[in-house]
Formats: sequence, structure tokens, C-alpha cells
Amino acid sequence: MKSLRVKLVLITVLLQLCLSVLEVNAVGRGGTGGAVGELVENENQLRFGDLLVFPDENYNHYAVYVGNEQFTGKRAGQNIFEMNGGGCQFDTAPPPFRRHNYLDPGIATQGKSIAPQNSRQMIETIQDLMNRPLCQTYNFYMKNCEQIATRVRYGKARCNQLGTKVEPLARILRRPNIKRREASAAA
Repeated sequence: MKSLRVKLVLITVLLQLCLSVLEVNAVGRGGTGGAVGELVENENQLRFGDLLVFPDENYNHYAVYVGNEQFTGKRAGQNIFEMNGGGCQFDTAPPPFRRHNYLDPGIATQGKSIAPQNSRQMIETIQDLMNRPLCQTYNFYMKNCEQIATRVRYGKARCNQLGTKVEPLARILRRPNIKRREASAAA
């Protein structure tokens, strides 16, 4: 029994390592996977808080469009907020983009739709995440790019990875426990 437990732990660690490497390599954003989301050629067509997807044959990398909004630690030209192997960060993504607000009312095809937060709430969520240890290290199970991006847009973390090779695994990760800190806990 102990041997089986050790093997399962080893398999889990190896799977997480492989997926972390894939996630880190997503920074190139030149995915070859299926066409997910709506193709947006011009950055002016995006709105603050749009989910951006960077498809790959194995998984989809997600980020949140932040445009020119000012944040502590964000440099000029950085237009996305994302979680990758280095943790939560602001980065630059060039066009074309793929907008994939897949949980929005009227768009959601599987499961329940979720109304997006307003811009102020999204800004507060990003600020909250950037000030927490939660956002310092990537974790496929609890803190992956899709979970962080959906937490910002919808106020609720989700992981679906629709149409990807990791979709079956994502089904068990759909509702991680990434909650906003209460004001009393932050003090």
C-alpha cells in the first residue's frame, strides 16, 4: 500500500512538472492548437477584463486584458495580467488576440454562466492577488492561469480547458478555493 502511495505521489509530481514546463513555455504564445475564442485583430477592440486565450495543442493559456490601466509594478506597454511559471505578472501580448469570455451570460455553452465583475472589482481583485503569496508560485491544481484569469473576470476561479488534452483533468479542478481576503484578514 505504501509503495502504491509513493508511485501515485511520483506520478502526480511528474505530471505537475510537465504541465508547469508547458505553462512556462506558453510565454511564446504561438500556440498551434484549435481555434478557441473570437479572433480580435486590433487591440482597440478589446475591453478591460476580457479573457484572452493562447491555444496550444495540449492546453490553453489564459490571461486578462488590462490595456493601459495603471497598477503598481506594471510598466508601459504591458497589456495583460497572467499567471505563469513565475507567478502572477503583467506582460505584453501582441495582436492578434483571441478573446474567450466563455462564462459570460449569452456565451456560456457548458454549465452555468457567470456575470463578469465590474472594472473596479476586477482592479481590486488583481491588486488583492498581487499582494498575496497565492500569486507568487504557479500550481496546476490550485493556482493555474485559467483559474487566476477567471477569478479576476468573474470573481470565481474556474478551470475548464475545453477542447484540450487536459480537459478531463481540468474537470476535477473547476472550482478551486481561491477566495478574496476579507478586509479584517488583510489588516
